[in-house]
Amino acid sequence: MTSSASGTTGTAGTASSSLSSASGASSGTSSSPSAKSASSPSGKSSSKAGSAAGIPAACDNAKLNASLAPAIAGQKASVQVIAVKNTGADCELQYLPYVWITAGPGGGPEQTRPLIPSGLGGGPLIIKSGATQYAAIDLNPGNASNAVDGYTYLSVTANPTPDTSGKDVQDLKLPAPAKVAKAKLGLYLDKPADAISSAESADTPEQ
Repeated sequence: MTSSASGTTGTAGTASSSLSSASGASSGTSSSPSAKSASSPSGKSSSKAGSAAGIPAACDNAKLNASLAPAIAGQKASVQVIAVKNTGADCELQYLPYVWITAGPGGGPEQTRPLIPSGLGGGPLIIKSGATQYAAIDLNPGNASNAVDGYTYLSVTANPTPDTSGKDVQDLKLPAPAKVAKAKLGLYLDKPADAISSAESADTPEQ
């Protein structure tokens, strides 16, 4: 796990402004990342939605370990599942990570961002101590013939907030160089299979 891939230093700082769209705006664009005004995403277990009282503090990225989960049966080659394990106390997690798709330290194609689901919001997402949440990304959902080759890393901020910075980026090396076209990122969910289904509905550019 490295601090940042080439061209991604400060990515998580960008996350605090760009992912501000992710919580509370049905269009997927710009509001506070702590907002909870939109409807709750489908597939969330009720145990994660709490009242305003007694909600744990925001997760500390230093205590969230990101990795690529092993592929499950039927998983497309273009799909990767990001596993985020909470090594600290119970805490509040954003609905999805902030992800740059990059060529890594060797240089290559320009870094790019995936589409995300629209209509995020609802009750807070609480990740228990020791628990893992999964977010899937499909790098080439349409198997496009003009997909750009040479991407090797996912630069991940597990819990993007206004306080995150370049130190909060975890670089996950892809198993092999990947082709990317209109990538789609889904919500955090309890199971890899559900996370993969969530990525299929991503349709909104994050600004």
